[in-house]
Amino acid sequence: ETISPSLRTGFSLNKAYKDFNFLFSTEAELNFEGRKYAAQYWQGDISADMHYGWEVVYLKRVSARIGFDVGNFSAGGGLSFKKFAVDLAFLNHKELDNSYRVSLKVKL
Repeated sequence: ETISPSLRTGFSLNKAYKDFNFLFSTEAELNFEGRKYAAQYWQGDISADMHYGWEVVYLKRVSARIGFDVGNFSAGGGLSFKKFAVDLAFLNHKELDNSYRVSLKVKL
């Protein structure tokens, strides 16, 4: 069995304005295993997948986000309370249909 190396690099920009917090983030994932058609971009044995999105948070309690994950549209939102946070995410995929994710975080 062989494990090929990979490289993940990213960048984020965070800006606060009054009661709002704005975030832009991007990530590039490079793989060296010859994925070709299973990746967004490829050249020989090197392939790349991109992830990027925007998020706005109001009073550190309500958030909304949109972005793209390997070229597929994604969106989500969340609510945060004192000890609880709930998050809903939507991911569009042309071949595998849409998926929805709900998460609950409990702070102890």
